[in-house]
Amino acid sequence: MTHLGSSIVPVELPHVAPRFSRFAVCSTTNSSSFPYGGVRQRLGETVAGIVFDRGVICFPALSPQHYRSGAEETFVPVVKLVQTLQSDATRLATFRAELDSCVGRHLENNLVRQHYLMTRAIKR
Repeated sequence: MTHLGSSIVPVELPHVAPRFSRFAVCSTTNSSSFPYGGVRQRLGETVAGIVFDRGVICFPALSPQHYRSGAEETFVPVVKLVQTLQSDATRLATFRAELDSCVGRHLENNLVRQHYLMTRAIKR
């Protein structure tokens, strides 16, 4: 048996992704790139020892804008989105304002707390 690996999915992502998907430049037929729910049914007998866990990742930030600035430089989906929206100042400003608002709800004591769910399994 080999280790299948881990899948970490931010808990709030199902609520956040649709909110920001309208800024995406490509269209997809799937409403989400993350396969939520039904993990055991999807993997079936191909894996053993499925384990679910949750936790919190904390990112230091002085403000939502400080966090966004770092994301715009290092988080590839945000980097590409900002590059794409450079020619549309209104949409870029709207995206930034909404991201700041979303991050602001998770910022406490200079830490952005991102809750996540993790699935681990062993490939048969």
